Amino acid sequence: KINELKSTLWLYIGMELQAESVPSDKLPLPGRIEIC
Repeated sequence: KINELKSTLWLYIGMELQAESVPSDKLPLPGRIEIC
């Protein structure tokens, strides 16, 4: 369970880092940055 949690956490972190360098129209979830 802990390993799954870590993997999920790193996945979200990776998505956040990717969102910084990828145009908003390329994001899998539009408007996600506005929520943060």
